[in-house]
Amino acid sequence: MVSVKDTKRWINGIVIALSLFGFGLLIYNTLLPWWMDLLIAVILTGLVLASFKASRLVAWFSRGLIVVVVAALFITQWVGLQLFDQRKEITVVSVVALKDYPAETLEEVYFADVLMPTTFPEAIKTKVNDHILAIVPDAQLSETDDELSALNALTSQSADLIIVDSAALANLQETVPTFSETTKIIATLSLETEAEVTVKPVNTATEPFVVLINGRDNPTGTSVDLTETNVNTNNDINLELVVNPLTSKITMLTLPRDSYVALACKDGAMDKLTHAGRYGTQCTIDTIENLLGITINYHVKINFPGFMNLIDVIGDITVDNQYAFTSDMKKIYFPQGEITLNPTLALEFVRERKTLPGGDFQRIRNQHEVVKGILRNLMSVNSVVAYADILDVISDSVLTNLTLKDLSPLIQKQVAQGLQWELTTTYVSGKGQYNTTYSYKSLSLYTYVLDPNSVKAAADLLIAAQKAR
Repeated sequence: MVSVKDTKRWINGIVIALSLFGFGLLIYNTLLPWWMDLLIAVILTGLVLASFKASRLVAWFSRGLIVVVVAALFITQWVGLQLFDQRKEITVVSVVALKDYPAETLEEVYFADVLMPTTFPEAIKTKVNDHILAIVPDAQLSETDDELSALNALTSQSADLIIVDSAALANLQETVPTFSETTKIIATLSLETEAEVTVKPVNTATEPFVVLINGRDNPTGTSVDLTETNVNTNNDINLELVVNPLTSKITMLTLPRDSYVALACKDGAMDKLTHAGRYGTQCTIDTIENLLGITINYHVKINFPGFMNLIDVIGDITVDNQYAFTSDMKKIYFPQGEITLNPTLALEFVRERKTLPGGDFQRIRNQHEVVKGILRNLMSVNSVVAYADILDVISDSVLTNLTLKDLSPLIQKQVAQGLQWELTTTYVSGKGQYNTTYSYKSLSLYTYVLDPNSVKAAADLLIAAQKAR
């Protein structure tokens, strides 16, 4: 039978072990400023002493608080460490056949002429070849200009199977009326590659830095599921943020998705900026760096619908709506002027393009307003517990090379000083033109040709925003 004395020893041992674990967490803590670490250490010490010396009721109350404090320290560190992980990227490709093709799966194919676009990255071509030949050893693989050329070959029956990536599949389903009725998908391959994204780290509390945010929305009206954030596909949002902790200013620039730019990863071939995302994160970063003449320190890739869940934690946001409009999809009316958006309204607000004067350009302005609203709420947070909740919510919607070690100095400064941030936006102008693109060589697509003077003015503003004062 266990004596009261033995039970007390066990309880005291657990208290000591838990407390030592808590002190260890404080030593390795990366979110709290030093004086808060010291304050918590003093409080934790007081609770430990009270658990031994105080009356029975106070002792048990102190033990309960020790559990709460240590659990909170552990959760804040654990959540932050789990969030930041961009070691892998995935390219999703589909094997497409005509509707009456005798095989329903790739395993049922005995021989086939297979076409894939020349635009695929070499690593993806190799993986596709290896996968298909492992299942269909007699397959004959060759290349063509793009997915549209491949579809024409499939329709004319000069190819048995074609390979299209997720972005092209969504485009074909949306723009070719007969595509879904005349074709079928007999295999879907998720091809994983290393995310070789260059990081240029800085002390985020004392040095200005640039973050590129790429956002993506799932295509509507298609069967393509792009909910996984690390899938390489078209970028709907290309937002550059200059964060200057010395001036407490954030400067934002969004480049239109249809911007006609030289792809850095394709020897300067001209294409839409949105297509750069199909060739990997580094292609997008290098292309924008070359265009603007800036250095991008960190990259964040978001699943925009998922990211809207952040508003559940930070609260509804306020935006300045330039034009009253009714959304095309859900017929929601947004009045002109200052309006408040919950997550559902915010997502509809940033998606809308068709009913807006200025179309995609006005959508960029609306996206800026939503980002500004989110940043205003985020930057008003002065609680490390709230930051832990925020990191937890966005962990399913964000991939980034901005590590907790990189971000923690800025969080510490925000928690300690309660910085009041000033938000500035800038834009680039241009004109719409139809051009051929690297990704779709056989088709003339709508592009947005940027005005060089406008690009220079925006780049100069971003560079100036990185100055100390």
